[in-house]
Parts: sequence; C-alpha cells; structure tokens
Amino acid sequence: MPVTDGKKVWWILDPKTSSFCFDLDSGKEAWSLVASGNTWATPILPDGKLISTWREGRSNGWAVLDAATGKVLFLASYAPDRASFSSPAISGGFLVTRGYKSLYGYDGCGDLPRQPDHGKNLFQ
Repeated sequence: MPVTDGKKVWWILDPKTSSFCFDLDSGKEAWSLVASGNTWATPILPDGKLISTWREGRSNGWAVLDAATGKVLFLASYAPDRASFSSPAISGGFLVTRGYKSLYGYDGCGDLPRQPDHGKNLFQ
C-alpha cells in the first residue's frame, strides 16, 4: 500500500522489498531501492522518514529511510517471535510494532541518526 504527503508517493513492493518514490505532479521517479527481505505492511511517513517492517528468513526488523533520497538511515533487527506483519506506528516518540502475541515499543524514531542506542526494545 502506498503512503503520500500530497507531493510525493512512496510504496514498497514485494517480493524483494523494492521501495519507490514518485513525484505526484510530474510522475517521475525520484528514487528506488531494492533490498533483500519482504514486507507485508504499509510504511509510515513521520518527519520526512519512511519507516517499514521487514522479514528475511527468520530475521525481522524495521528500517528507516530518508524519504527524500531513499538513503537508509537505520536498520534494526529483533527476535523471530517478534515478526510484524502490520504497519508500524509512532506513539510518544516510540516506534510501536505488533508481534505474534505482544506490542513492542522501540527507541530511536525521534532523533535519527544521532542516538547511539537506536532500536532498543523499551517495552513489551
């Protein structure tokens, strides 16, 4: 599913997590990125960042891209039992993902890439 700010549109297309950004006025591609892994959720677009969850084999995590350039700002991995197949959310400065049995809150969404402890699991 795509996400837009009214000027550009971003979406992530499986099977190899191809991310795209297009200008809505011109229809021209602004950037694209092909990464390994899969995603099943709509990305979110807080503060000029594109954030999505991903899974590759038994590895899971979330990625933060610069929405303007597609540059990867941060990647976080978490345990296999925390696989998320839903869109992430931002609440109180935390990235919140839903796993199989719990909600998880992670640090690191507000001040990327300045904090050294990004991706720390803060609550379950």
